[in-house]
Amino acid sequence: MRYFLFILSLTILMWACSNAPQNSGIVNGKSIFMSKCITCHGANGRMGLNGAVALPDSDLTLSQRMTVVDKGRKIMPAFNAILSQEEIEAVSKYTLTLK
Repeated sequence: MRYFLFILSLTILMWACSNAPQNSGIVNGKSIFMSKCITCHGANGRMGLNGAVALPDSDLTLSQRMTVVDKGRKIMPAFNAILSQEEIEAVSKYTLTLK
Protein backbone atom coordinates (compact mmCIF):
# COMPACT_ATOMS: atom_id res chain seq x y z
CA MET A 1 0.00 0.00 0.00
CA ARG A 2 2.85 2.42 0.83
CA TYR A 3 4.44 1.69 -2.54
CA PHE A 4 1.16 2.50 -4.30
CA LEU A 5 0.86 5.83 -2.41
CA PHE A 6 4.46 6.67 -3.26
CA ILE A 7 3.89 6.04 -6.98
CA LEU A 8 0.62 7.98 -6.89
CA SER A 9 2.30 10.93 -5.16
CA LEU A 10 5.17 10.88 -7.61
CA THR A 11 2.76 10.77 -10.56
CA ILE A 12 0.77 13.73 -9.21
CA LEU A 13 3.96 15.70 -8.61
CA MET A 14 5.20 15.05 -12.15
CA TRP A 15 1.80 16.05 -13.58
CA ALA A 16 1.76 19.26 -11.54
CA CYS A 17 5.25 20.21 -12.67
CA SER A 18 4.50 19.54 -16.32
CA ASN A 19 1.35 21.65 -16.14
CA ALA A 20 2.94 24.53 -14.24
CA PRO A 21 2.84 27.89 -16.01
CA GLN A 22 6.05 28.64 -17.86
CA ASN A 23 6.12 32.34 -16.86
CA SER A 24 4.66 33.28 -20.25
CA GLY A 25 8.08 32.97 -21.87
CA ILE A 26 9.79 35.19 -19.29
CA VAL A 27 13.31 34.04 -18.57
CA ASN A 28 14.71 34.53 -15.09
CA GLY A 29 18.19 36.05 -15.41
CA LYS A 30 18.92 35.61 -11.71
CA SER A 31 18.31 31.86 -11.80
CA ILE A 32 20.58 31.55 -14.84
CA PHE A 33 23.26 33.59 -13.09
CA MET A 34 22.99 31.43 -9.97
CA SER A 35 23.36 28.23 -11.97
CA LYS A 36 25.98 29.27 -14.55
CA CYS A 37 27.94 32.28 -13.27
CA ILE A 38 28.08 32.15 -9.49
CA THR A 39 31.06 29.77 -9.42
CA CYS A 40 33.45 32.44 -10.71
CA HIS A 41 31.59 35.72 -10.16
CA GLY A 42 29.99 34.92 -6.78
CA ALA A 43 26.44 35.72 -5.71
CA ASN A 44 27.09 39.48 -5.61
CA GLY A 45 29.27 39.54 -8.77
CA ARG A 46 32.44 40.42 -6.86
CA MET A 47 34.07 37.05 -6.17
CA GLY A 48 36.67 37.27 -8.94
CA LEU A 49 37.60 33.59 -9.00
CA ASN A 50 39.85 32.66 -11.95
CA GLY A 51 40.23 36.35 -12.79
CA ALA A 52 36.47 36.96 -13.19
CA VAL A 53 35.59 40.63 -13.49
CA ALA A 54 33.80 42.32 -10.59
CA LEU A 55 30.49 42.81 -12.38
CA PRO A 56 29.21 45.72 -10.24
CA ASP A 57 32.31 47.71 -11.23
CA SER A 58 32.03 46.97 -14.95
CA ASP A 59 31.25 49.82 -17.32
CA LEU A 60 30.02 47.49 -20.08
CA THR A 61 26.65 48.27 -21.63
CA LEU A 62 23.91 45.66 -21.89
CA SER A 63 24.88 44.97 -25.50
CA GLN A 64 28.55 44.55 -24.59
CA ARG A 65 27.68 42.23 -21.69
CA MET A 66 25.53 40.13 -24.03
CA THR A 67 28.47 39.82 -26.42
CA VAL A 68 30.76 38.66 -23.60
CA VAL A 69 28.24 36.07 -22.41
CA ASP A 70 27.58 34.95 -25.99
CA LYS A 71 31.17 34.74 -27.27
CA GLY A 72 33.21 34.55 -24.06
CA ARG A 73 36.23 36.63 -23.10
CA LYS A 74 39.69 35.67 -21.90
CA ILE A 75 39.15 32.70 -19.57
CA MET A 76 35.33 33.05 -19.54
CA PRO A 77 33.76 30.48 -21.86
CA ALA A 78 31.22 31.29 -24.55
CA PHE A 79 27.67 30.42 -23.55
CA ASN A 80 26.12 30.57 -27.04
CA ALA A 81 25.95 26.77 -27.22
CA ILE A 82 24.41 26.51 -23.74
CA LEU A 83 22.02 29.47 -23.49
CA SER A 84 19.45 30.85 -25.92
CA GLN A 85 19.66 34.50 -26.98
CA GLU A 86 16.71 35.21 -24.67
CA GLU A 87 18.60 33.64 -21.75
CA ILE A 88 21.79 35.54 -22.63
CA GLU A 89 19.85 38.80 -22.61
CA ALA A 90 18.13 37.92 -19.31
CA VAL A 91 21.35 37.04 -17.49
CA SER A 92 23.10 40.09 -18.94
CA LYS A 93 20.29 42.33 -17.70
CA TYR A 94 20.52 40.69 -14.29
CA THR A 95 24.24 41.52 -14.06
CA LEU A 96 23.31 45.20 -14.40
CA THR A 97 21.35 44.94 -11.12
CA LEU A 98 24.36 43.75 -9.11
CA LYS A 99 25.63 46.52 -6.86
